[in-house]
Amino acid sequence: MKCNECIFLPSETIWESKSKIEGELGQKSPFRNDNILYQSPGFQGQNEEHPISGITKQKCQNCSDCHLIAYEAFFKNNKIIFENIDSRKVRLKKTVEDNSSESFSTRPNIRHRMPYHMGKSREKYNFYDEPEEVKDAALSLLKRLFSVPGFLSPQQAEIFAKVNLGFKLRKSTERNTKMQLKNKLRSLEYIVDYWEDLEDLL
Repeated sequence: MKCNECIFLPSETIWESKSKIEGELGQKSPFRNDNILYQSPGFQGQNEEHPISGITKQKCQNCSDCHLIAYEAFFKNNKIIFENIDSRKVRLKKTVEDNSSESFSTRPNIRHRMPYHMGKSREKYNFYDEPEEVKDAALSLLKRLFSVPGFLSPQQAEIFAKVNLGFKLRKSTERNTKMQLKNKLRSLEYIVDYWEDLEDLL
């Protein structure tokens, strides 16, 4: 069903990076629902941790349209800014409630993940319960976030996204790519250990 003009509900964070960026906000954070604090005088100038990147979801209250946005945080004028990296628009065929009634055996493409905390307003959130259209869009956006020249190749970024979101690696080529990526990351551990010394070269 499509409405004449979408009215989107407040955004929800469906994925966020474990890696953090700390500093003063230069704009409202797309990953938190208490942004009213950003407007208060006492909040200005405070340093807080925020995810380096994340994916949000907004659903129209009148139709089945859903909008997903991938953000990445960076410093601008010594304040944290969130850049819209990419987005996806999907039309849901089923609601979350419809999906929750399906048995585990009817959804073979993603393995079970335990619910995890995503802020005070939503004590438990499980990506596994999202409609398939949202899962596929989130997978595409997460791949986009991590597919950066000199960082991860598109193939490696896709494997990371699948593993991180709980998708099964069904192809042998995917499992081989995961092993290559694991070896690459292990070789970088030495750099991480000595990063404070090496960053003087930058």
